[in-house]
Amino acid sequence: YEPRLGQPLQLHEIAPSLQESVVPLPGSGIGSGAGEDGRLRGVVIHRLLQVLSEAQRASWPQLVQGIAGEFDLEGDDARLQQWYQECDHLLQNPRLSHIFAAGQEVESLNEVPIIYSHGGRTVHGVIDRLLLRQDEAWLIDYKTHRHADAENCAVLAADYRSQLAYYAHGIQQLWPQRRLRTFLLFTTPGLLHELTVSEPPR
Repeated sequence: YEPRLGQPLQLHEIAPSLQESVVPLPGSGIGSGAGEDGRLRGVVIHRLLQVLSEAQRASWPQLVQGIAGEFDLEGDDARLQQWYQECDHLLQNPRLSHIFAAGQEVESLNEVPIIYSHGGRTVHGVIDRLLLRQDEAWLIDYKTHRHADAENCAVLAADYRSQLAYYAHGIQQLWPQRRLRTFLLFTTPGLLHELTVSEPPR
């Protein structure tokens, strides 16, 4: 009998993208959107991007109705329709085609779970989108801050450096031969922000 098997698992949950905390901007008091509506917005947008990015555009309206049911929303809910339009703009944006329409030579994965040991703890998280190229891996995390724009994205991104560092450390263990690049995609302005990360905290 191994005594350690009877001990509780020390699980370190990486701040999940689907449960974004409010990240205030210095002097502005604004973040991703406080309250239940802000959390629902984040979860639904993540789900929309996951499902729609894997389907033909002609099927999107029907898929959106299915997602509405998942979250107990009416199909014509104004919030849902606004979030759908936001995702439509992202998926059709030519500047983001290398993320959502990368081509057959790139393996595109959504909602990639990772779990590994680091510093005596088990780290767990879910990566929103992972692109595997021949010699590179692109790690992309979605951020749904309503007030994100070109001027404040760098400020907002700084608070997620640690989260991306944990993600990156896990991916590098799986594909050590690939050069890893880490990004945040701010969904409101449709801006892709690259962050350089180092070893995650222990």
